[in-house]
Amino acid sequence: MLAETTSVIAEDIRSARIASKFRPCVVTIDDNASVSSASSNTSASRSHTVKSVHEMIDFALVLKPDQELASIIEQYTKLSTDRTVNQTTYSPLKIRAVPVFIKTKMTSAKIETSDAQLGVWIAAWHESLYSIMVCGGNHERIITVPLIQVLKGTWTVMFSVDGENELKIVDGGQAMIGNSNSLMGMYQLQAAFKAITQWMEEPLKGWITRILTTALVDLVLRTTEYNSRLYEDKK
Repeated sequence: MLAETTSVIAEDIRSARIASKFRPCVVTIDDNASVSSASSNTSASRSHTVKSVHEMIDFALVLKPDQELASIIEQYTKLSTDRTVNQTTYSPLKIRAVPVFIKTKMTSAKIETSDAQLGVWIAAWHESLYSIMVCGGNHERIITVPLIQVLKGTWTVMFSVDGENELKIVDGGQAMIGNSNSLMGMYQLQAAFKAITQWMEEPLKGWITRILTTALVDLVLRTTEYNSRLYEDKK
């Protein structure tokens, strides 16, 4: 389904874990499909607690950076104490933009767990992006990203929206984007992935490049000032 592009790949991330700095303590999913997260950096109301804040997500769509973005990411991760541009230090993800997470379930009885796991992961991703943006003095809203669930071959999409004071998950009535159990469903799925990859290669890439560039400039300035002070102290 991703054969037409070389810049977007599907990555198995079942071994990935959320870095402790970005782990939400609580994820609240209310009837209006909004998600609030509480971590060391944020606060939230509490309606139900997700006990395991680093539940596994199965797959992610990963943007392989071009030369310009790769250089920016390399410099940023060398200077940043986080050493990653995502919510995890899992090696295949820490130097690539990873905006799309995919969770698979075999039974509908576990769909609420799947919702919670996706909520936790996207809340942690937001925390990591906020950390990068604050570094560069940037306080704009985070770009809206799709989240994908797969239940017995049926693929549905939701959208994670930065609501400033809360993270909103807009499900659109669990909009189906395809079904891997039928030929027609596979064609629909292929078309959906084509649209998602085009979004990743253009709007998402431009946005993340700008965010990281701003943060990198700030890091370089602060590092230069720090080194200058050290030099002056040694004189």
